[in-house]
Amino acid sequence: MIRCRTLVSVGLSLALICATAVHAQPKKSKKKKGRRVTGEGGTKRVVYKKVGDLELTLEVDLPKGDGPFPVMIYVHGGGWNGGSDKQFLQQSCHLTKRGIAGVRINYRKIPQGGNFTDTMQDVMDAIDWVRRNAAKYKFDLKRLGLAGGSAGGHLSAIAAQRTPECICYVGFNGGYDLLNRGNSGWPSVKVQKKFLGEITPEVLKEASAIYQIKTPPPDTLLLHGTKDTTIDPDQAVRFAEEIRKKGGRAEVKLYEGEKHAFFNPGKPKYEATLQALEDHVVRVFGVE
Repeated sequence: MIRCRTLVSVGLSLALICATAVHAQPKKSKKKKGRRVTGEGGTKRVVYKKVGDLELTLEVDLPKGDGPFPVMIYVHGGGWNGGSDKQFLQQSCHLTKRGIAGVRINYRKIPQGGNFTDTMQDVMDAIDWVRRNAAKYKFDLKRLGLAGGSAGGHLSAIAAQRTPECICYVGFNGGYDLLNRGNSGWPSVKVQKKFLGEITPEVLKEASAIYQIKTPPPDTLLLHGTKDTTIDPDQAVRFAEEIRKKGGRAEVKLYEGEKHAFFNPGKPKYEATLQALEDHVVRVFGVE
């Protein structure tokens, strides 16, 4: 009998210990969400244009201070099919630390009925929004630049030539010559037909910045990976040469072994390309 009572007693003791251990476990804390990346003076989202029921938006990344601020307008890539204004979020917000405002725009893509004429108009309308709102956001229109990557490099390079105020341009593996694409895989004939319509030499020239360089050209920096098979880096080399022929300044930085979209956050060359962007823009805008 005594032995049985002892076993029961031991069993009860173990149960109490286990119960106490369970109740003693701390509650799991909820994971904290990462801090949203914004400009030093905040980031504002704006509808700059309506097309039927479609609202086209842009985001303004502001520096701190009273301004006036130099302003860079960023055009995202995505093959004319996708992408969003978040592509240059990190770069734009970083430059606000140097007192440079950023405007990251959205535009109509092919799935939204976009085509070259209408999409370019979206980009130009976003630039016009910057003009109209310069006083409100303290933009310095004498120090205005554009930047873009891939398909956004294609669109922004053309917009830079069509914008009288643009004095600074930065292209990240952009398409600058659709007539002579070299070994580029993009855009395919199917995509060209969807976006450009009838494909003729005249249409391809109209959709290529290399044939539309203004005088004087924007001070230009082009960054490209040497192993980019989406857009041949030779396009950047030839675009820079044509800018110089027009009396402009153009620099090409070729990154050995890098493929397409090598400049995005998280990529090994992100910091290097961010520094190249900053150095170029700061120099052109005369930022101290």
